[in-house]
Amino acid sequence: PRDERGGWRDVSPVTEWRRFGGMRAPGRGHLHAKPRYGSSLSVARTVVDRWPSGRGHYLLGTELLTAGQREAGMAELRVSATDHPGARYALGTEFLAEGRTDAAIEELDAFIAALPNHANVAPARDMLGRAFAAKGRFDLASDQFDRLLRDFPNYPGRVEVRRFIEQIRNARVPRS
Repeated sequence: PRDERGGWRDVSPVTEWRRFGGMRAPGRGHLHAKPRYGSSLSVARTVVDRWPSGRGHYLLGTELLTAGQREAGMAELRVSATDHPGARYALGTEFLAEGRTDAAIEELDAFIAALPNHANVAPARDMLGRAFAAKGRFDLASDQFDRLLRDFPNYPGRVEVRRFIEQIRNARVPRS
């Protein structure tokens, strides 16, 4: 925004985003594309520098991951998880991608415990079920899949989840 002399006022990107409801302001262009910040990564760094919080570190962590800076991104997500439980979901998915199944299970369990009504609980349960199955813990995998289908009957991946449950049950039945 311009001040009374026509110069730019120093307003944070978060304030501008909230002021205009996170949408494009009429006649002003996109707010997240202000030239003084350069990129979404620099906006995220500015947010953490000026207003450090769990959500800010989460934003910076995800931007760093997107920019290919994996170590720095994961470090920011770990900092974020101390007061922003949603970061635990991101950590869990990243740990699964790295093949760190035990760490992923721990983070996804913590995410569900902290935010049981969050929109990402369904995919978190799906990932937990798959992680437990990969570790050979079919009882825990089955529990996660059963809860997923019970709590989220319209889950988009329900057909595949039912197939997993059937495979688990068939593997438990001894063949004669």
